[in-house]
Amino acid sequence: MLSYSRYLESLGQEGALFSEASRQSPLASITTCPGWQTRDLVQHLAGVYRFWSIQLLAGDETMQTTVPTFMAHGDVNMEFDQIEFELTRQLSSASEDAPCWNWSGGDYTSGWVARRMALETAIHRIDAQLAGGDATPIDSDLSLDGIDERLEVHLRLDLRENPTVSLGGTICLICSDADSAWTISAERGRLRVRDGRGPASVALVGSASSLFQFVWNRADLNCFQVTGDRSVAVNWTRLPC
Repeated sequence: MLSYSRYLESLGQEGALFSEASRQSPLASITTCPGWQTRDLVQHLAGVYRFWSIQLLAGDETMQTTVPTFMAHGDVNMEFDQIEFELTRQLSSASEDAPCWNWSGGDYTSGWVARRMALETAIHRIDAQLAGGDATPIDSDLSLDGIDERLEVHLRLDLRENPTVSLGGTICLICSDADSAWTISAERGRLRVRDGRGPASVALVGSASSLFQFVWNRADLNCFQVTGDRSVAVNWTRLPC
């Protein structure tokens, strides 16, 4: 994991890039979120920010605070900026161990929220930029942390709720710009992750940013040096997301 201050810095950077990209292509189709246009993406992220802002305000680690569904009533980008400012203010004024509920089953703190919001904003910033053309890379340290979070928080929990899902083999993700790798299998709802390279059905070599985008189905195989059974890599897109 990164430091609390680094998550807040990343949230600010990625939020600014997201806001800029969404204003440049306000009516674009979000190819990475089929059926959505830019307005839908902005409204979604604003709703996520508002949800966590209210959880932080409640400061109750034992239960979720109910939040009405967010619907923009005017300029969705302006409303996004206002909600982002409030969330950032709350996180900046809170200690990283301040109590706050989350859905992961552990680490009920503001630090968990700061990490989640920095990473979610980075992925949706990619969505917004791709809608208008090319996306700029996500910082390597944030990307590496995001891969770990995708595997150990999201995918591990999601597979427990989908016991029939299988990857059909083992995949090894290898960073070309950092000394990091993961060897992963997902069979019958069980996830196995080992740090480092290892025997695998398929290996993908690429930048940390590209691998982070891949584990969230935002980068296709053309972004990587692929060795082995490509069908296993394709099966990744069928895992819960």
